[in-house]
Amino acid sequence: PIVCVCASLSVYDQSLSMEGLRVLELYSGMGGMHCAFDSCHITGHVVAASDINTVANTVYRHNFPETKVLASSIESISVAEFERFRADLLLMSPPCQPFTRQGKQEHSKDPRCQSFLHLTRVLSSMQNPPKFILMENVKGFERSHTRGTFVTALQSRGYQFQEFLLSPHQVGVPYVRWRYFLVAALPPHTLPVPPTGTVLCGLPRAPADVETMTQIVPQPPEVVSDDSGSSAVAGDSEQPAPDDDSAAAAAPAKRHKGANNSNTNTSKSSSNSSNDRSRSNNSVDNDNDEKGEDEDDVELGEGGAVVDGTEKPLWTLCPVEKLREYLDADPAMLDPTSEAWRACALDEKTVCRFGRVMDIVTPDSFRCVCFTKSYGVYAEGTGSVLQLQLTAEDKAALLQQHTLAATVRAAYADAAASDTQQSQPQQQQQSQQRSKWTCPLSESEPCPLMAMKLRYLTSREMANLHSFPASHSFPASVTVKQQRRLIGNSLSVRVVAHLIQYVLPATYKSPDAATK
Repeated sequence: PIVCVCASLSVYDQSLSMEGLRVLELYSGMGGMHCAFDSCHITGHVVAASDINTVANTVYRHNFPETKVLASSIESISVAEFERFRADLLLMSPPCQPFTRQGKQEHSKDPRCQSFLHLTRVLSSMQNPPKFILMENVKGFERSHTRGTFVTALQSRGYQFQEFLLSPHQVGVPYVRWRYFLVAALPPHTLPVPPTGTVLCGLPRAPADVETMTQIVPQPPEVVSDDSGSSAVAGDSEQPAPDDDSAAAAAPAKRHKGANNSNTNTSKSSSNSSNDRSRSNNSVDNDNDEKGEDEDDVELGEGGAVVDGTEKPLWTLCPVEKLREYLDADPAMLDPTSEAWRACALDEKTVCRFGRVMDIVTPDSFRCVCFTKSYGVYAEGTGSVLQLQLTAEDKAALLQQHTLAATVRAAYADAAASDTQQSQPQQQQQSQQRSKWTCPLSESEPCPLMAMKLRYLTSREMANLHSFPASHSFPASVTVKQQRRLIGNSLSVRVVAHLIQYVLPATYKSPDAATK
């Protein structure tokens, strides 16, 4: 359930449409922000959604058939067309690849950023811009030049805005996924707490709460001068970006594929293939290419933050629930002998190769790490895997056994390699003594870590951790691989719901909204 974090909000002007709040959702993906808006029980409706990913649009229409979905590029939508939406609230989650630590960090020069820059120009030109804005992006956007361009546009229109870095585990979900958020209100509307000019790692109920919260100072835009003496924000020029394919070919591989695809349909439909070929600037693929983002110099963890070498507690709204509350209710998913469990199980090759670097959680864990769009395809750094309940001692013993086995095999391989370099008499002599150092662990023996009974989380479980309602589903035409990609590129519905309630005045809320 969503709990309103604002004890009370002022009532603003009453000049509201009888139809309620008009919401425009851009970069809509599989509809996470729509779900968040619905969960707030606010009088109003989403008038339109926009995304160019055909698979995402299929899922969106499946869950929200009453909402018009635009499959055209945002850059093709003119100022006049935006005016016709008459949007009171703008929800958006622009592409994040230009801002990820593991990406090229080209910011505004990245082609995938052009639709957002177009939208920034639209907001600057509209006669009737949205009263409220809520934006989500990857952690790292707060350090980008594009952020400077965007907030400058907001300031030019008189918007009051506040920036946040928030994670689902701060609102009770056992899931660590730090994301950047910005909320803005256009006068005469104001935010419930005066803006701080910093990035807050919490959601204040009153101005006094800000003093106890971790705050990060966003990097201001770097201003550079050209030969003519004019100034511009670095990264916002019209210079062409390097070719992604050539750069990717020159870069080393970041991740290894896991061998398990038993529950993943790897065949691509024609529509999905089209999406893969056209990673456009307002595609749903808002995650880094293969792995989660590294943290910056401000370390944000599940229990605290380290800022300038000082550890500080993190703001939390409520205690974190156990992971089991978000797992599939089917008992078969906790039974390693069932077909359903085996369909999600990690195979032996993947477990033995990557078991020590995987994030392994149990049903009684209070956290799991961020899922990316490559979850289930790449074994390392793409999200947590689930094991059946084992004690910490059992787990440590298995890891030690696995290390010993790997060490013995490595020593045997080194000895065998040395043997091949010896002379003929030496080889004969060594052959007679080989039984003294023959590897006691053959490759045919089972990997010790297989006793941990590891499996991937299902798409439904991933959606649960992103707080999608149980009613949200995928049509039969969407493969498991496509489902995971969409969820990995999605957002926390619960966090967005809290932010919607934070930015909207009481005028827009139904009487029971504060108790939902």
